[in-house]
Order: sequence, then structure tokens, then C-alpha cells
Amino acid sequence: MSETTRIDGRRVNREERRGEMIAALKELVAVEGPDVTCQRFADHIGRSDRYIAVHCGSWGDLRVAAGLPRKRSSGYSAEYLIQRLLDAEKEIDGPVSKRRFSSITGISTSTCDRVFGSWVAFRQAAGLSEVASPGKARRYSRELLLKLMREQLPILGRNMTRNQFSTAVGISTATIDQLGNWTELRSELGLTGRGKKKSKSFAEKLGIELFDEAPPLIDFSELPASLTDAYAASAQLRKGKRRV
Repeated sequence: MSETTRIDGRRVNREERRGEMIAALKELVAVEGPDVTCQRFADHIGRSDRYIAVHCGSWGDLRVAAGLPRKRSSGYSAEYLIQRLLDAEKEIDGPVSKRRFSSITGISTSTCDRVFGSWVAFRQAAGLSEVASPGKARRYSRELLLKLMREQLPILGRNMTRNQFSTAVGISTATIDQLGNWTELRSELGLTGRGKKKSKSFAEKLGIELFDEAPPLIDFSELPASLTDAYAASAQLRKGKRRV
């Protein structure tokens, strides 16, 4: 009889789920190497580390079941990191920032610094150009900048500002200015103005939900005559009290 357990009130087959995770881990290792972390694997399958523990006992048990050492090595090799950097640059067809490299590969920026000493040294070891300083814009071309802007349009919207774009892609505003005026860059994409950050209304800041349409007014003429007479009498009584 297969072993089952309850997760969020649902009965699931632990052996089935365990088999699925073993297969998924083997696939991920084939692409990214044996030093995959538990968090990276959890992100890959869209589950939590608790989910992994419920079905496999521990991350070490799952690694062993997938034919890997119980513990991953103390870090990535320099050769592996260099290959991942080259693959990342090929994927986006251009220079990749430190933050974007981490986002694409799941490898922390601190790991790169630990192995190579700095991001600049890492890029140099991979045979790539040194990271540009604010006064040196040759790392990016105007064409590449426009391409990155097009990629961010569905995410940031047509009103994206220079600062929003700079933060999203990891390019300094000084580098952007070296390559062109922000308004002119936007106009090449068919956008007008400099863009603006959407601000919350006073009501939204207070958490007040506004109606899309004005609420319907109450038609008191449809109330029963007895009820309207009672309202009129009550109003007359209050009026008389105020006079006294």
C-alpha cells in the first residue's frame, strides 16, 4: 500500500511526489551542475523547502536519492562560474549586470566575489570587458539600451522613468545619459515625455476604496405612504423642539 500524507487538508501520495522531485532534481543538475542549493531547487519546482522535507525527509536525503553526495561542495568552481556567465551573456545577447546574473542563474553575488574577489575580476577571468564606470559608456550601445527598454515596457509600463529603468536592468543613470537623452530614447520607442512614477491618490493612501461609478440615489417616492408620513411627522416634531 502506498504511503500517503495530508498537506493543506488534501491527501497526497508521498512516494509519487518523491519520485517526481528526484526526477526534477536530476534534470536541474544536468543543466546547472551538482552544487544546486535547496532554495534554488525549491524555486525551480515552485515549492517550499517544507514541501521537500515532508516528502523526502531532508534535502540531503533527496540529493542521495538523486545519486548526488549528501552535501554539495563548499562552492562553485571558477570554471563553472565562468561558463554560467558566458551563457547568461549569450542568453540576453549583451553585457549582463551582477544583479541580473544572479537572477538568471540563481548563484548569489557573494559566491562570485568569494571565488574571484570582485565582479570586475570575474568578468576579466571570463575574457569579458571591464565593467564600465559612469564616465565610460562603451560597455553599452544605444541599440542595446533601446532593446533593454523594449524588454522592460511590458513590466514597467509606458510611463517608466529613467530611475525605474536603471534599477530594473542594473545600468547607472550616468551611463544612460552618456548614450542619449532619456526623452529622446523614449521617443524612439514611440513614447512621449520623460515618464512618471504613478502616485497614489489621497484616498488610496488612506486605504479608502472608491466607487467606479456614483452609487444610485434612493428614491423616497417609492416608499409606502405610511412610512413617508412617519418621516414627515418626525421631522415636524424635531422642528418644533428647536423652536422651543
